[in-house]
Amino acid sequence: MSALALRDLNLVKIESRPLRGKPWEYLFYLDLLGHRDEKNVQNALAHLGEVADFVRVLGSYRSA
Repeated sequence: MSALALRDLNLVKIESRPLRGKPWEYLFYLDLLGHRDEKNVQNALAHLGEVADFVRVLGSYRSA
């Protein structure tokens, strides 16, 4: 969460799902306010990539 907080990004939603066959390991889904083209979002995703085993962006939408 510090990757988002350090860049003043607002976390809207967080979900966790257990990984099959791996007790006590979880997959997390995050919704945050920002677009993947914004520098602070790019930096946060890069930071998450350094500390997480797996990072994937499922979608990125500009605000209206």
